[in-house]
Amino acid sequence: MSLRLASLDPNEPRAAKDCRNCNRRRIKCDRSIPTCKKCGLRSLECPGYGLRIRWDQGVASRGKLSGMKIPVLGGQPAAPLVKTPTPPRSESPIPHIRHAATFPARVDITSLLASPAPAIAGSSRDGPRQNAPGIIFDNPHALNIDLSDREVPSPLEDPAAQRLFKYYDHFVSATFPWVEGPDNHWRTVMLPLSLEYRPLLLALLAMAAEQYSSKTGFEWIFADGSCGSAQLRDDCLRLLSQDLKDEVSGAAPDQQRHSSGLLAAILALCNLEMVRSDSALWRVHWSAARAITHRWTSPPNSAMTLNYNDRFLVVDAFTYDAHASCTTFDGYRQIPNDVVHPHDVDIFIEYFRLVQDVTRFERARFEDYTHPVPEWLQDRHRIRAEFAAVRRRNLGFSQLFQLASEERKHDFDALIDMYHYSAMLYAFQVALHPVADLLLRHECAEGAIDSLNRIKSPEGIQQNFVWPLFVVATEARGMEEAQKFCEWHLLDAMAGTGWGNFYPALEFLKRFWKTTPGLHPTWITFAREESARGIKLLVI
Repeated sequence: MSLRLASLDPNEPRAAKDCRNCNRRRIKCDRSIPTCKKCGLRSLECPGYGLRIRWDQGVASRGKLSGMKIPVLGGQPAAPLVKTPTPPRSESPIPHIRHAATFPARVDITSLLASPAPAIAGSSRDGPRQNAPGIIFDNPHALNIDLSDREVPSPLEDPAAQRLFKYYDHFVSATFPWVEGPDNHWRTVMLPLSLEYRPLLLALLAMAAEQYSSKTGFEWIFADGSCGSAQLRDDCLRLLSQDLKDEVSGAAPDQQRHSSGLLAAILALCNLEMVRSDSALWRVHWSAARAITHRWTSPPNSAMTLNYNDRFLVVDAFTYDAHASCTTFDGYRQIPNDVVHPHDVDIFIEYFRLVQDVTRFERARFEDYTHPVPEWLQDRHRIRAEFAAVRRRNLGFSQLFQLASEERKHDFDALIDMYHYSAMLYAFQVALHPVADLLLRHECAEGAIDSLNRIKSPEGIQQNFVWPLFVVATEARGMEEAQKFCEWHLLDAMAGTGWGNFYPALEFLKRFWKTTPGLHPTWITFAREESARGIKLLVI
């Protein structure tokens, strides 16, 4: 039996390339979607045209398998996969998976004043011990602020708090920038500012205590017998209350004494809630960060009137907003692209400006299907051209960082490409046809995976993997191998950084992978439906 290509309906969507069976057999593929008809006529199982994952290029970044390719162990062929892979075991156990919490759709930002329920204070499960025993504080980029010759704020009178301050300096702050280095503003701006503004100091200490607990399974013990982050967070919220009211009400617009510290503390609280996987308070803090950023950059103010510290804070608020807006569907007052000072625009900001535009268009189109499509989103060629222009403008961007070696520069270039493909994939998901352009999206996903596989040393940049991997994973429906690949790398990134916020997103992906394309053409329709039921999602 044969199949004449001329007999096929020309109006049916076709794949952009041959299936692997036809390509291997060197015959002309009919490129039918979802599978090739020629394979069916020959009783062959068509492999399709989708995402191809090369498992042998994954490299473990820690534990006994550090530096080895995964899942190949000890130089021997890997056994067949029978369960979802998890990162190699290390000295820092992975936090337990907890269910996503829900949060009301509309939030008054002054509800920031409402403290969360405090954790139960007490001693460690293993009895009295030293905090962070055996940890070597040897980060060459740490500030190592000498507290002995200055009057320290009351939280730092406790030696345990001073050690926690040092832990933040050496370890926690390193998980924020695109690449760790001497210009890490979460260290160079936040730490000196925290010594002048007590709520920020409390927020940083709370975040450090929570991250330490997530990484080690132990609580940080203070001299008064309290432990963990809850009391620090509550004290921070109480002190922030009046400053926040003054800021959002405009009661004292000419008083800038606490403004920088206020937004810095709120951004720290946003990230504090990201450490835990069962907290929805990030939505409250995010709402406050949005309000302050709008106030700082709305006429007569603008990005051009901000000082250096405030510019960094606005950039961080914008980046957080661009990430969070992708997966939330209530409240569309996004932070606009022009809040970033021209001198602060880099390739990642340019990509997230495009991502923010895509999200803004998707939400507007949902409200009004006749909403005009931005010119650059009207077809695949224009989308590619827009992203290619960003890449060309920033070909030498990695040279602006003081990267330690050619290998590090190579890894950073691969990270940029990973964001290039994943951000373009997100644009395709929103702007193009969910069926006719399926193969185009899978090509982007493969580009992102290839970029990840090029990275030889993920330490220090792993914190940037989560959003690209999430977007790639949304294309893995029906592809078990791709699902396992994405899950493994996501868990590995979370184990390395101590941030647990992605566990609810991973649970979301597992639910989405069980859906059918007919009911939910893309993950966005499914996420919007879950959001309406109170299941909120943050991927950053």
